Amino acid sequence: TLEVDKMNYKTATLPYSVFINEMKLAFTPQTVNLTSFDSKLGNSDIKMQGKIENFMQYIFQDSLIKGNFSLTSNLMDLDQLMSSPTTSTTATQTTTAAPATSSVTAVPTNIDFVLNTDIKKMLYNKMEITNVAGNVVVRNARASMENVKMNMLDGSMLMNGYYDTKNIRKPAINFNLNANDLDIQKTATTFNTIKTMAPIANSARGKFTATLNNFTSILKPDMSPDLTTLTGNGVFQTKSVAIQDYPAFVKLDDALHLNKLKNITINDVSLSYEFKDGRVSVKPFKINIAGIPAEISGSTGFDQTLDYKWAMEVPTKLMGAQGQQMAQGLLNKAGSALGTNIALPEKVNITAFIGGTVTKPTIKTGLKGDKNAEVNAVQQVKAAVVTEVKQTASQQAEKLLADAQKQADALKADAAKLSQQGKDAGYKAADSLVSTVSNPIAKMAAKKVAEKMKKEADAKAQKINDEAAAKADKIMADAHTQADKLK
Repeated sequence: TLEVDKMNYKTATLPYSVFINEMKLAFTPQTVNLTSFDSKLGNSDIKMQGKIENFMQYIFQDSLIKGNFSLTSNLMDLDQLMSSPTTSTTATQTTTAAPATSSVTAVPTNIDFVLNTDIKKMLYNKMEITNVAGNVVVRNARASMENVKMNMLDGSMLMNGYYDTKNIRKPAINFNLNANDLDIQKTATTFNTIKTMAPIANSARGKFTATLNNFTSILKPDMSPDLTTLTGNGVFQTKSVAIQDYPAFVKLDDALHLNKLKNITINDVSLSYEFKDGRVSVKPFKINIAGIPAEISGSTGFDQTLDYKWAMEVPTKLMGAQGQQMAQGLLNKAGSALGTNIALPEKVNITAFIGGTVTKPTIKTGLKGDKNAEVNAVQQVKAAVVTEVKQTASQQAEKLLADAQKQADALKADAAKLSQQGKDAGYKAADSLVSTVSNPIAKMAAKKVAEKMKKEADAKAQKINDEAAAKADKIMADAHTQADKLK
């Protein structure tokens, strides 16, 4: 057994003192049982219990050592624990100073530890993280996190992944993250990488939920990601985010003369994104910005270049006054040619392309000039006018044909009624002639006269119907000619 009680330890190799309040070890040839470990490492307090295997081989042969521990802490200051000791040189030194050591923290290759952690507060990169719980596995020069939960940046996060230093010159990370209700501004302030990958975060206020899948990168000596090696994808969601004075939005607002996009609040955003080839790409997603429905797609480069497409349905009431006047003039001119009034369409479709850089964005809508947006809007209205004129003409043509058909049908119906009345009268007169004759010879003669009378009545009825049909056909032919001119 080995018991240590209230031991202070200081060394030049550590920038902080170590105080072991209590440590109890029970040794066997196979294992070492850590029944109690209560320590203070600088600002950090650490308590552990667990078991170590291969201790003797590790001590005498530098073999692999295995352990399984439960670790608890009220405060773990990683900024202090991972810091390097300060060294000083004197003016009288004549030896060449050794090059500055890398700040990369190496994961030991001869340790196989499983740590079941429960940390109330953790300080890392000047960030406060609370309620850290999960398994940390140190094995084969890799520190893996398994279902590690934590509260940070006013939200929470679930993390799975690893930090690997098999190649100490190119340490690597691979993570899957689930972030819930993190503060956008605090996230951007804490992580410089976010400012590079999503510079809009600097102008945004609100909270977000996101997944980050297969986030991989090689780390640079300062432990920041090498952006040229970064890949990953995920989904970003926010219930409400306010964006103020984002240069690209300001430029777009000025181009369209809307005065709506400089300070906006966007609700219920959900978009899919991907890191690839030095850019963050977003798949097409639909949002409503200040009453303007839009579909957005494109990418932001890690070099801060922009390449986005905005397809918008802009309400004409939000357009510039000059654009509305010109558009209404076109509509009035087209309407007078048709003898009707055409109202200004409620919406026009405008596609804007955002390029340039984050700080110096450019806007293209397919036209040039200082009044680019209004001219473009008028062109869009022209297209809308053509569509509306065609629809109006088609409606008028259909009405013309319907009225003509109604007139033709009425003419035929009147003719059929008149012809039937004449035919009935002729047949009645013929039958009456036969009925008034009683002499057989005279009756035979009367029947022949009656047949002739009926044929004449049929002929007159047919003539009335034929003349009506001819007039109806002419009415329809004239209507089709006029309808074709309208179309």
